[in-house]
Amino acid sequence: MRPLIGITTRAGTRSAHNHERPIDYSNSSYIRAVEDAGGMPILIPILQDVSGLRTLLPRLDGLLLPGGLDIDPRNYQQQPHRLTGSTN
Repeated sequence: MRPLIGITTRAGTRSAHNHERPIDYSNSSYIRAVEDAGGMPILIPILQDVSGLRTLLPRLDGLLLPGGLDIDPRNYQQQPHRLTGSTN
């Protein structure tokens, strides 16, 4: 059996029928890399209630945490640095 490797997703939007729709997604290169290494990629959506993760995480053999945009410093009561890029 191939090892189950969780991959965290990121939030975005997609235009469909003239409306912006929220989506959770992952770069396909991460999915292919896990497959090429012999693993089974499992996409982990952004959840409102994280209690479901307590059930999922123990079943995984590994976890891929892709890089992304900067974390908004206001989330921890700080002002953005002049070099802070796009945040999410």
